[in-house]
Amino acid sequence: MTANSGIDRVEDLKEFPFQTFAAYKKVLLDKQAKASIDKMVAVQWTRNGIHSSPGLRKRVMLLISLTPLSVIAFVVYVISVRHWLLFLALPVLWMVQSMLLLRGNTMLIALLFAGLAWGVVNQIGWLTALTLLPLVYWYANRTVDRQSVAGLAAALESHEDLLCLIWNMDGLRVTLANGNEYCSNHKIEAGKFVSYEK
Repeated sequence: MTANSGIDRVEDLKEFPFQTFAAYKKVLLDKQAKASIDKMVAVQWTRNGIHSSPGLRKRVMLLISLTPLSVIAFVVYVISVRHWLLFLALPVLWMVQSMLLLRGNTMLIALLFAGLAWGVVNQIGWLTALTLLPLVYWYANRTVDRQSVAGLAAALESHEDLLCLIWNMDGLRVTLANGNEYCSNHKIEAGKFVSYEK
C-alpha cells in the first residue's frame, strides 16, 4: 500500500466526482458529501500505509494482539484450574467470535455481557473465562475498525496522493447530499447504477 501507480493528483483520477482536491475537501467540510471507507482497506493502511501515524499503528497492533493473548490466558487458566473439559469450548468460542463479526449481533453481545456479569457476581471462574474471551475479541476488532477508519478518513482530507491511492483500490465511496454515490468501479446517479469497465 505504499505505491500508487503514479497517480497522485485528483485531476488525474478516473470517475472521481470532483475536479480538484480542494473541491473534495470543501464539499466534505460543508457536509454536502460523505466519504465511506472500506474497513479492510483502512486496517491494511493503518498497519503499513503511507501517511499512517506511528501512534495509531502501535495502538492498532496492540489491539490486534489482544486476541491471541486472551486465548493464551484462557489456556493458562484451564491448565491452572485443571478443568480439562474447557478445552472443548475452544472450537465453540471460535464460532462465537466469527458470529460477532456479523451485523445484528446485539443479542449475542448482550448474552455474553450477562454471562460475564453472572460469572463475576457468583464467582464462577469458568463462566467468566468463557464469556470474557469472545468479548475481548469483539472489543479489539470493533476498536481496530473504528480507529483505522477514523485515522484514514483524517489522512484522506490532508493527503491528496493517499486519496488517489485509496480511490484506485476501491476503498472509498463518496455519497453526495442528493443521494448520488460514486466509487472507482461504479456510480449511482438518480437511482441508476452504472458500472465502469476497468
